[in-house]
Amino acid sequence: MNGSLFPQSYKLIRFTNNKVQQKCKWTTTLLFTALSLLCGCTILQVANPLPSLPLLAPTALGHEWQVSQTVTLHPRTTTLDNQEKKTSALSFIAAWSVTQHQINFVSLTPMGQVLMNLQYDGKELVEHYSPILNKALPGKEVLIQLQLAHWPLAVINHQFRSTDWRIEEQGLNRKVYLGTKLVLAIYKKPASTDLKRKETLEIINYPMQYLLSIETINQTLLNRVQQP
Repeated sequence: MNGSLFPQSYKLIRFTNNKVQQKCKWTTTLLFTALSLLCGCTILQVANPLPSLPLLAPTALGHEWQVSQTVTLHPRTTTLDNQEKKTSALSFIAAWSVTQHQINFVSLTPMGQVLMNLQYDGKELVEHYSPILNKALPGKEVLIQLQLAHWPLAVINHQFRSTDWRIEEQGLNRKVYLGTKLVLAIYKKPASTDLKRKETLEIINYPMQYLLSIETINQTLLNRVQQP
């Protein structure tokens, strides 16, 4: 992956003080462990796993793009009065790019440690995860959900043809169903005109019982892509 895609601040921090380095390594290990445990289990166990959602082709986005976002994963619980609440939130930085031929996706801790690195060329998904993780993060799952939020609706409908998946759009919001079962709800708030409020996304995964809160740090629209 081209390192120039990501801001200088994302590079790994080198510590000269051994005590600080040891403390930081210990803290990072705890974060990795907690995140892997969180992603390796669910509050709601699914007896019959849902069919996998398909990845969308890079060229189908319609343009080349670079974006960095903060992603916060909230497991969801339900109180006795049926009020949902967020608990044990964990955050990472997503730095990704889309070209005509490939999607490159990197997630990092707030300290700059790489959690996962994904490449998808429209045919094959290549996944690399930190060896510190006890269990791989659901990288493909996160990437698919980001695509369902950003790719054109017509492209998604075309991909869903001849399947039981369907997507509905109302304004900036989308809902993804498997048959009549609501699987994902995607809520988008655009950036304010004065840029004081950044673009945000909330993606609720109902079967897996978690919420992704996403804030766009920066994005750059590059070349338009000629559709085949």
